[in-house]
Amino acid sequence: MDTKGMLIFCGVLAACVVPLHGVTCYSCAYVSGLSPDDEPCLDPFDPTVAARVDNMTCDGLCDKTVIKVDNQVTSLFRSCNENCNEGCFKIFGINTCAHCCSEDHCNSAAIVNPSIVLIVALLGTIHATFM
Repeated sequence: MDTKGMLIFCGVLAACVVPLHGVTCYSCAYVSGLSPDDEPCLDPFDPTVAARVDNMTCDGLCDKTVIKVDNQVTSLFRSCNENCNEGCFKIFGINTCAHCCSEDHCNSAAIVNPSIVLIVALLGTIHATFM
């Protein structure tokens, strides 16, 4: 790899790496039967009522966890999670999905895409182009 290619590679890598400062995440919870029907934590998440939702700063990732029974949301949590594990699992008809992300307030989305996918795609493109 020549010097120009190395500089581009380092620049893209630096732009993709999760910042060393804390990330700000929405923090709220919805539990069916316990939370009000107009709970601002529910999807679709409305940023105009985000003032009713707490914020927290952490050194980990933002997390959104959705629990469904019979395809109905029974619980939804938005928080900060230092050990977030992206993925879904189903047991006894209870489907639980955790979505992790590393941008400020990224756990507001209905579907959260992890930034690691972007990093891998960019590194693959750079490798294919310059190697």
